[in-house]
Amino acid sequence: MILDGVAVLTQLGRSDLSRLLAIALLLTVPLPAGLWVLSRRAMAQVSAIAEREAQRQEATRLLLIALARRLQASAQHIQREAEKLTERLPAGDGTARPIGEDIQRAATQQARHAQSVMVLAGARPTRPGRDDQSLIQVVHSAAARISHHTRVQVIGDDTITVIAPVAEALTHLVAELLDNAVQCSPPTAPVRARVMAVHRGAVLEIDDAGVGLPRTDLARWRRIASGEDTPDLLELGHPPRLGLAVVGHYARRHQLKVSLRESPYGGLTALVFIPLAALVTTVQQSAPPSGTGSAPDTNATPLPQRRRARSEDGPGADTQST
Repeated sequence: MILDGVAVLTQLGRSDLSRLLAIALLLTVPLPAGLWVLSRRAMAQVSAIAEREAQRQEATRLLLIALARRLQASAQHIQREAEKLTERLPAGDGTARPIGEDIQRAATQQARHAQSVMVLAGARPTRPGRDDQSLIQVVHSAAARISHHTRVQVIGDDTITVIAPVAEALTHLVAELLDNAVQCSPPTAPVRARVMAVHRGAVLEIDDAGVGLPRTDLARWRRIASGEDTPDLLELGHPPRLGLAVVGHYARRHQLKVSLRESPYGGLTALVFIPLAALVTTVQQSAPPSGTGSAPDTNATPLPQRRRARSEDGPGADTQST
């Protein structure tokens, strides 16, 4: 019985093992002295095995992060060099210039894949850009990170602006959704992205005309994309499907709401809700108090003043993003 218990315990993580040991102590019944000593030794061996397994998993995680960072740095270097080369070419060069642009896009995609691995391996977030970006520009930037970006059609409100601490994370999130839509739809079918303001923030809607997913699979990936489930890397298939797991990671970190549903076009529709705390709002400048200066010009239009709508616990409170 003890050996069977040891075989089960070796399959558990360290935290699970600690809970089971605590329960075992509470439910301990009198045992012969020799059997009690044997059980204590077995428990000690199981604890040592769990400790070594935790150390092995941590070493593997750090190795993945280090390799992904090197790959990302290399891809970004290739991208910069290809961009410099393309800029030196004549504008009318119809042969070399497209090749340079293809190299840039391929390098950008490799950098995105490396970033996905770092995100899922739990790497510390890197510093974002300092500038706010319109949500339309975020979608265009995301499309530039995938293959077949020309199939992405972007429409909607171009006045919605995302604060800098969230913009890079949102760009990566949208790139994964667009890539999923492009890969799962016919080669000539467009992928439509629509941006619109809603009462408590903004919504990005991405429609494809793809093959869709069986309802059982859709339910699972819906939980992953929303951040409700956090799958282990080994649970993402062979080869691993990282995209929606990355989406769920960013959804949890920045309090975004992501949902997947069947599209009227036959594929999938992805909805991303961005709360006000992640957006820049526009408020009107108030008139000066009476008696403190010249009378205000009633015919003049008040100047807009930009204000960051963020809360201490909201997405804007995170000063770093991956």
